[in-house]
Amino acid sequence: MRKSKDLIGLPVVSLQEGIRVGRVTGLVINPAEKAVAALVVEKGGLLREQKFVPFHQVHSIGGNAVTLHRVQHAAKGASLPEILRLFKEKVALTGSKVVAENGTILGSVIEYLIDTSTGMISALEIAAAKPAIVQGAALLDSSLVRTIGKEIVVVSDTAGESLTMVDGGLKERASHTWQEVKSRSQTLGQAIGTRIKGLRRPSESETDQAGPTGRTLPDSRKGNDQSNSFETDRSS
Repeated sequence: MRKSKDLIGLPVVSLQEGIRVGRVTGLVINPAEKAVAALVVEKGGLLREQKFVPFHQVHSIGGNAVTLHRVQHAAKGASLPEILRLFKEKVALTGSKVVAENGTILGSVIEYLIDTSTGMISALEIAAAKPAIVQGAALLDSSLVRTIGKEIVVVSDTAGESLTMVDGGLKERASHTWQEVKSRSQTLGQAIGTRIKGLRRPSESETDQAGPTGRTLPDSRKGNDQSNSFETDRSS
């Protein structure tokens, strides 16, 4: 599956002739079949020429180009009356309001996903409010779509319960950022606490000088011990 916007701008190449036919500038939607009927292809230059590639004539849609078997599979609208009719209807889908049969407005279509092997529209990406970056977006399976019109997409009453969130928007991102900052702060605090505890521990030399109660022996006592040891050696 590919988003519709991913197809716009792709070069169109013929496999048999090995030439560039043009680039994709738009999509023609067949609302009755919930599918992309054709690609709109234009070739640059002084005389811009617009042609259509029926989706069943597309050999492959890759990450960098669309391939056709032959150049003539991109034809003018005069030879493709049904596709030309759909093109003139200007069903854009993107920007349409999504309304359930019971009258509930679910949002607006901001994108749609296409099965590149068949041209069928597999899902709609819906935003509850504009811009989508604030509220996030959700996917709606095309099986729940009843009607695709020029301005409104009618869906079943159960569509609202079947939405799958794909982007939680700024609110969710802010929550994730705060949790990440909080986690890092806790980790840093624990590391500092461990470091401070390590600095408070007595050194080995202090432990050796400690008496039975753990207190460090006075310097005077250490001197007496050395003196006694010296006298013992001298008397022997």
